[in-house]
Amino acid sequence: MHQKRKKCSKFVVKVNEPGAAEWIISNWKLHWDPGSDGSEVRLRMATANWLEKHGRHFALVMYDGERPIAGHTLASTAEGDVYAWQVTYKDAAYDNASPGTALMAHMFEWVEKSRPDALFDLGVDHAYKLRWAPVAGQHQDFTVSPFAHHASRKAAKAAGQLKKKVLALRARLAGPRREA
Repeated sequence: MHQKRKKCSKFVVKVNEPGAAEWIISNWKLHWDPGSDGSEVRLRMATANWLEKHGRHFALVMYDGERPIAGHTLASTAEGDVYAWQVTYKDAAYDNASPGTALMAHMFEWVEKSRPDALFDLGVDHAYKLRWAPVAGQHQDFTVSPFAHHASRKAAKAAGQLKKKVLALRARLAGPRREA
């Protein structure tokens, strides 16, 4: 780890610079899913913007001068007691300096300074994450989305349930079917 940090010592890490979250999320999506329609990026950005407004979304970016070279996004719970790692991206041109690993170390230090008693959720247990912490606890999936998206999904579910109830009531009112 010390060698990786030494290789990146000329780089600067900044938190929540204007456009940082968009740079990370957009490049992450381009790298992992280049043919997508962009809807996931729009949804993630809407969520990131809402959370950032409420002091719960953070974008840490490592810069080589003015050029962003690596970034991680994370979000905290409303109480700020759990930080969840969300998206990461690094410019492959800088792989020999290992900026992603060095930025992870910066990210852990930043969380510890910001909230020493907080838990940190690394997300899915990819092998490289085992260098940082053992897998423990339980796996849970949850969705963070803008209220309008959440409300429309809830309304669609309620409409489906209502339709089932109306059909059941109609069948009950029609009475038993008589065979001829």
